[in-house]
Amino acid sequence: MNTTVFNSKSVQHDTLTLDIAYFLREGEGETLLYLHGLGSTKYDFFEALNRPEFGSYTLVSISLPGSGQSSYPLDTSLDIADVADIISQVIDALHLSDVTVIGHSLGGITGLLLAQRHPDIVKRFVNIEGNLASEDTGMFSRQAVAYTLEGFIESG
Repeated sequence: MNTTVFNSKSVQHDTLTLDIAYFLREGEGETLLYLHGLGSTKYDFFEALNRPEFGSYTLVSISLPGSGQSSYPLDTSLDIADVADIISQVIDALHLSDVTVIGHSLGGITGLLLAQRHPDIVKRFVNIEGNLASEDTGMFSRQAVAYTLEGFIESG
């Protein structure tokens, strides 16, 4: 039985020290790293721990700065590039390699930038909900929910 660790890593970004919360379940197979969207946390990927099809994978989910138990000082402003740099530090601290990044919403654009900057670590990228530009983050989800399946097919 694989043990899941809930913890945080302290990372330095410019003059900031941030505590970034995560869970990690080590497995024999590849590493799946989940990055969530706005208004979410690492727990969005929690159900994957209970799925037999993911039994051999190393599963990691990180709460982005300001989400869940991850810190974010009120007098600070981070952009997507900053968040990608912070996540890469957590990946390094956890000694992860051969990572498949699964990004949802804001996590999608963060994961894409992470894959671009660290092709040595990120082997694959899976994007959920298509937010690949900062102006799409958050907006796409609200627009997509308004469509019925029939409306979506007709607009295609």
